[in-house]
Amino acid sequence: MNTLVCTLEFDGDTLCPRGRLDFDSVVDVEAKGSAWLATQAPPQCRVDLSGLEYANSAGIALLLSWRRVAISHQRALVVANTPKHLGAIIELVGLEQVLE
Repeated sequence: MNTLVCTLEFDGDTLCPRGRLDFDSVVDVEAKGSAWLATQAPPQCRVDLSGLEYANSAGIALLLSWRRVAISHQRALVVANTPKHLGAIIELVGLEQVLE
């Protein structure tokens, strides 16, 4: 198991995952972000990925899950500052239009 973890910070209308986002850390981050999106988030929200040191395909699953929660609660969700390696995965699987 990794000793590096991913934390989730909230900055106004923005979700800010920080650290290492992988299969070991994604479950807790997803749950916290989903709860915020469902109950406290404003109509226009952002996910700022600039604080990620690492992310694999678990990051894509996280973004898709948060998008689903945001849509189900009539919130818009914009992804910003996507790291190059994560952007490459998004392009590879054809999700550029979904996770803009």
